[in-house]
Amino acid sequence: MTTPHSSWAENYDLIYTESFGGFYDALTHKTLDIIKNTVSVPAKIVDFGAGTGRLSLPLSLYGYEVLVVEPCLEMLIQLSQKYLERDLEVVNFNGKMQEFEVQSDFDMALCVFTVLLYLLDENELRKSIEVAYGALKIGGYLLIDIPSRDIFRDFKVNTEVIKRSVNVSYVHDDIYSYQENTEVIKNGESFNYLDNFKIKYWDKNTVLNCLSECGFDLIKDLSDEYSGTGSSYYIMQKL
Repeated sequence: MTTPHSSWAENYDLIYTESFGGFYDALTHKTLDIIKNTVSVPAKIVDFGAGTGRLSLPLSLYGYEVLVVEPCLEMLIQLSQKYLERDLEVVNFNGKMQEFEVQSDFDMALCVFTVLLYLLDENELRKSIEVAYGALKIGGYLLIDIPSRDIFRDFKVNTEVIKRSVNVSYVHDDIYSYQENTEVIKNGESFNYLDNFKIKYWDKNTVLNCLSECGFDLIKDLSDEYSGTGSSYYIMQKL
Protein backbone atom coordinates (compact mmCIF):
# COMPACT_ATOMS: atom_id res chain seq x y z
CA MET A 1 0.00 0.00 0.00
CA THR A 2 1.19 3.54 -0.75
CA THR A 3 0.29 6.90 0.68
CA PRO A 4 -2.89 7.76 -1.27
CA HIS A 5 -2.19 9.90 -4.36
CA SER A 6 1.58 10.11 -3.82
CA SER A 7 2.40 8.56 -7.20
CA TRP A 8 0.31 11.04 -9.20
CA ALA A 9 0.26 14.18 -7.07
CA GLU A 10 1.92 16.24 -9.80
CA ASN A 11 -1.01 15.51 -12.10
CA TYR A 12 -3.79 15.32 -9.48
CA ASP A 13 -5.44 18.59 -10.57
CA LEU A 14 -5.28 17.68 -14.24
CA ILE A 15 -6.72 14.21 -13.68
CA TYR A 16 -9.65 15.47 -11.59
CA THR A 17 -10.40 18.29 -14.02
CA GLU A 18 -10.39 15.85 -16.93
CA SER A 19 -12.49 13.35 -14.97
CA PHE A 20 -15.22 15.70 -13.75
CA GLY A 21 -14.86 18.94 -15.72
CA GLY A 22 -17.30 21.71 -14.87
CA PHE A 23 -18.89 19.67 -12.10
CA TYR A 24 -15.58 19.69 -10.21
CA ASP A 25 -15.25 23.47 -10.59
CA ALA A 26 -18.87 24.04 -9.54
CA LEU A 27 -18.33 21.91 -6.41
CA THR A 28 -15.31 24.01 -5.48
CA HIS A 29 -17.09 27.33 -6.00
CA LYS A 30 -20.16 26.18 -4.06
CA THR A 31 -18.00 25.13 -1.11
CA LEU A 32 -16.06 28.40 -1.16
CA ASP A 33 -19.32 30.38 -1.16
CA ILE A 34 -20.61 28.41 1.83
CA ILE A 35 -17.38 29.05 3.73
CA LYS A 36 -17.51 32.78 2.94
CA ASN A 37 -21.13 32.93 4.08
CA THR A 38 -20.25 31.18 7.35
CA VAL A 39 -17.12 33.04 8.49
CA SER A 40 -15.74 36.39 7.35
CA VAL A 41 -12.21 37.49 6.49
CA PRO A 42 -9.80 37.38 8.29
CA ALA A 43 -11.14 34.26 10.04
CA LYS A 44 -8.75 31.42 10.85
CA ILE A 45 -9.45 28.18 8.98
CA VAL A 46 -7.85 24.73 9.26
CA ASP A 47 -8.22 22.61 6.13
CA PHE A 48 -7.98 18.87 6.88
CA GLY A 49 -7.02 16.83 3.83
CA ALA A 50 -6.09 19.96 1.91
CA GLY A 51 -4.72 18.08 -1.09
CA THR A 52 -3.14 20.43 -3.61
CA GLY A 53 -4.93 23.49 -2.26
CA ARG A 54 -8.29 23.31 -4.03
CA LEU A 55 -9.91 25.26 -1.16
CA SER A 56 -7.01 26.57 0.91
CA LEU A 57 -5.34 28.56 -1.87
CA PRO A 58 -8.40 30.63 -2.91
CA LEU A 59 -9.28 31.11 0.76
CA SER A 60 -5.78 32.45 1.39
CA LEU A 61 -6.13 34.75 -1.61
CA TYR A 62 -9.43 36.05 -0.19
CA GLY A 63 -7.59 37.01 3.00
CA TYR A 64 -8.39 34.13 5.36
CA GLU A 65 -5.65 32.79 7.64
CA VAL A 66 -5.39 29.15 6.59
CA LEU A 67 -3.48 26.20 8.04
CA VAL A 68 -3.37 23.11 5.85
CA VAL A 69 -3.21 19.52 7.08
CA GLU A 70 -2.24 16.93 4.47
CA PRO A 71 -0.84 13.39 4.99
CA CYS A 72 0.65 13.04 1.49
CA LEU A 73 3.96 14.90 1.24
CA GLU A 74 3.86 14.89 -2.56
CA MET A 75 0.45 16.58 -2.55
CA LEU A 76 1.71 19.11 -0.02
CA ILE A 77 4.67 19.90 -2.28
CA GLN A 78 2.26 20.72 -5.12
CA LEU A 79 0.20 22.92 -2.79
CA SER A 80 3.29 24.73 -1.51
CA GLN A 81 4.47 25.41 -5.06
CA LYS A 82 1.15 27.10 -5.87
CA TYR A 83 1.52 29.34 -2.84
CA LEU A 84 5.12 30.16 -3.79
CA GLU A 85 4.06 31.15 -7.30
CA ARG A 86 1.67 33.70 -5.76
CA ASP A 87 4.17 34.99 -3.18
CA LEU A 88 2.04 33.58 -0.36
CA GLU A 89 3.28 31.84 2.76
CA VAL A 90 1.63 28.58 3.74
CA VAL A 91 1.44 27.13 7.24
CA ASN A 92 1.16 23.37 7.01
CA PHE A 93 1.17 20.11 8.92
CA ASN A 94 2.30 17.02 7.02
CA GLY A 95 0.34 14.24 8.71
CA LYS A 96 -3.04 12.61 9.15
CA MET A 97 -6.00 14.48 10.58
CA GLN A 98 -5.99 12.33 13.72
CA GLU A 99 -2.30 13.14 14.27
CA PHE A 100 -2.78 16.91 14.31
CA GLU A 101 -2.10 18.13 17.83
CA VAL A 102 -2.20 21.93 17.63
CA GLN A 103 -4.82 23.28 20.01
CA SER A 104 -5.83 26.67 18.71
CA ASP A 105 -8.68 29.05 18.18
CA PHE A 106 -9.73 28.43 14.60
CA ASP A 107 -13.03 29.88 13.48
CA MET A 108 -13.71 27.06 11.04
CA ALA A 109 -12.47 23.58 10.19
CA LEU A 110 -12.91 21.86 6.83
CA CYS A 111 -13.19 18.10 6.41
CA VAL A 112 -14.57 17.71 2.90
CA PHE A 113 -14.04 15.95 -0.42
CA THR A 114 -14.20 12.43 1.06
CA VAL A 115 -11.61 12.88 3.83
CA LEU A 116 -13.57 10.43 6.02
CA LEU A 117 -12.94 7.58 3.58
CA TYR A 118 -9.33 7.35 4.73
CA LEU A 119 -10.29 6.73 8.38
CA LEU A 120 -10.36 2.96 8.67
CA ASP A 121 -11.73 2.30 12.16
CA GLU A 122 -13.83 3.94 14.86
CA ASN A 123 -10.79 4.97 16.88
CA GLU A 124 -9.47 6.96 13.92
CA LEU A 125 -12.90 8.48 13.33
CA ARG A 126 -13.37 9.58 16.94
CA LYS A 127 -9.81 10.86 17.26
CA SER A 128 -10.17 12.90 14.05
CA ILE A 129 -13.43 14.47 15.20
CA GLU A 130 -11.91 15.19 18.62
CA VAL A 131 -8.98 16.88 16.84
CA ALA A 132 -11.36 19.07 14.83
CA TYR A 133 -13.23 19.95 18.00
CA GLY A 134 -10.02 20.82 19.83
CA ALA A 135 -8.79 23.02 16.99
CA LEU A 136 -11.89 25.24 17.07
CA LYS A 137 -12.75 28.06 19.39
CA ILE A 138 -16.12 27.93 21.17
CA GLY A 139 -18.77 28.70 18.55
CA GLY A 140 -16.44 27.66 15.72
CA TYR A 141 -17.78 25.76 12.72
CA LEU A 142 -16.97 22.44 11.06
CA LEU A 143 -17.92 21.81 7.42
CA ILE A 144 -17.92 18.06 6.84
CA ASP A 145 -19.12 15.67 4.16
CA ILE A 146 -20.10 12.03 4.64
CA PRO A 147 -19.76 9.96 1.43
CA SER A 148 -22.58 7.55 0.61
CA ARG A 149 -22.00 3.98 -0.50
CA ASP A 150 -22.90 5.07 -4.03
CA ILE A 151 -19.39 6.36 -4.64
CA PHE A 152 -17.80 3.01 -3.79
CA ARG A 153 -17.86 1.80 -7.36
CA ASP A 154 -15.65 1.35 -10.40
CA PHE A 155 -15.01 4.37 -12.55
CA LYS A 156 -13.56 4.85 -16.02
CA VAL A 157 -12.93 7.92 -18.14
CA ASN A 158 -11.09 8.37 -21.42
CA THR A 159 -10.24 11.76 -22.89
CA GLU A 160 -7.52 13.03 -25.19
CA VAL A 161 -5.43 13.71 -22.09
CA ILE A 162 -6.12 10.83 -19.69
CA LYS A 163 -7.14 7.19 -19.69
CA ARG A 164 -8.33 6.50 -16.15
CA SER A 165 -9.51 3.24 -14.60
CA VAL A 166 -10.54 3.00 -10.96
CA ASN A 167 -11.53 -0.32 -9.36
CA VAL A 168 -13.24 -0.35 -5.97
CA SER A 169 -13.79 -3.78 -4.43
CA TYR A 170 -15.29 -4.83 -1.10
CA VAL A 171 -12.87 -6.42 1.39
CA HIS A 172 -14.66 -6.75 4.76
CA ASP A 173 -16.49 -4.74 7.44
CA ASP A 174 -17.21 -1.83 5.07
CA ILE A 175 -13.52 -1.67 4.10
CA TYR A 176 -12.85 -1.41 0.37
CA SER A 177 -9.76 -1.70 -1.78
CA TYR A 178 -9.18 1.27 -4.09
CA GLN A 179 -7.01 0.66 -7.15
CA GLU A 180 -6.19 3.33 -9.70
CA ASN A 181 -4.49 2.89 -13.06
CA THR A 182 -4.20 6.14 -14.99
CA GLU A 183 -2.31 7.18 -18.10
CA VAL A 184 -1.64 10.88 -18.68
CA ILE A 185 -0.63 12.12 -22.13
CA LYS A 186 1.30 15.40 -22.10
CA ASN A 187 3.33 16.95 -24.92
CA GLY A 188 3.27 13.70 -26.85
CA GLU A 189 4.58 11.69 -23.88
CA SER A 190 2.72 9.08 -21.87
CA PHE A 191 2.97 8.78 -18.08
CA ASN A 192 1.44 5.88 -16.15
CA TYR A 193 0.38 6.06 -12.51
CA LEU A 194 -0.70 3.29 -10.17
CA ASP A 195 -2.33 3.72 -6.76
CA ASN A 196 -3.61 1.16 -4.25
CA PHE A 197 -4.97 1.76 -0.77
CA LYS A 198 -7.84 0.98 1.59
CA ILE A 199 -10.92 3.17 2.16
CA LYS A 200 -13.95 2.76 4.42
CA TYR A 201 -17.66 3.43 4.12
CA TRP A 202 -19.08 5.24 7.15
CA ASP A 203 -22.76 5.10 7.99
CA LYS A 204 -24.11 8.64 8.19
CA ASN A 205 -25.74 8.14 11.57
CA THR A 206 -22.53 6.71 13.03
CA VAL A 207 -20.62 9.85 12.04
CA LEU A 208 -23.36 12.25 13.17
CA ASN A 209 -23.61 10.48 16.53
CA CYS A 210 -19.86 10.68 16.99
CA LEU A 211 -19.92 14.39 16.17
CA SER A 212 -22.65 14.92 18.75
CA GLU A 213 -20.84 12.88 21.40
CA CYS A 214 -17.69 14.93 20.84
CA GLY A 215 -19.59 18.18 21.47
CA PHE A 216 -20.73 19.35 18.05
CA ASP A 217 -24.22 20.65 17.31
CA LEU A 218 -25.80 20.29 13.86
CA ILE A 219 -26.43 23.77 12.48
CA LYS A 220 -27.40 23.07 8.89
CA ASP A 221 -27.91 20.10 6.58
CA LEU A 222 -26.55 21.17 3.19
CA SER A 223 -27.06 17.83 1.46
CA ASP A 224 -29.74 19.08 -0.95
CA GLU A 225 -27.36 21.81 -2.13
CA TYR A 226 -24.77 19.12 -2.91
CA SER A 227 -27.13 16.83 -4.78
CA GLY A 228 -25.25 14.66 -7.24
CA THR A 229 -21.96 14.61 -5.33
CA GLY A 230 -22.62 11.27 -3.65
CA SER A 231 -22.08 12.82 -0.20
CA SER A 232 -24.10 14.46 2.55
CA TYR A 233 -22.80 17.84 3.75
CA TYR A 234 -23.26 19.42 7.15
CA ILE A 235 -22.25 22.51 9.08
CA MET A 236 -21.57 21.67 12.70
CA GLN A 237 -20.80 24.08 15.55
CA LYS A 238 -18.61 23.62 18.61
CA LEU A 239 -20.72 24.06 21.72
